[in-house]
Amino acid sequence: MAKRYVLVDDLTGKEIEEGKGGTVAFSLRGEHFQIDLSEESQAKLDKTLQPYLQAATPAEAPPPSLPPARKAAKAAKRAAPAPDEMSKEQRDAIRNWANANGYTVGDRGRIKAEIIEAFEAAHRR
Repeated sequence: MAKRYVLVDDLTGKEIEEGKGGTVAFSLRGEHFQIDLSEESQAKLDKTLQPYLQAATPAEAPPPSLPPARKAAKAAKRAAPAPDEMSKEQRDAIRNWANANGYTVGDRGRIKAEIIEAFEAAHRR
């Protein structure tokens, strides 16, 4: 049986149609992030950042020790259960545990693979 993975806009919570958005990687103050956005959300991000980008000086890419966003996304997908393999109750339990144990996890969007792994390790018997 084939599996279908759905990309969801991390801001709106709406499904992103095939080819109508994707993952945006960025860095701020030495931390690296990625977010899944629809074309509409990407346009809003671009518009918001435009004055800063115009005033900024181009810099070198992050050090090679940091994996490119695509490799990181693939690694996270391999390590974390697929969204259709995890119930809403399980995702909620992971979020609640993570927030109570020093991690910061929002109410929506992806849960980082390392948080899922930590949750699973903490609950192994």
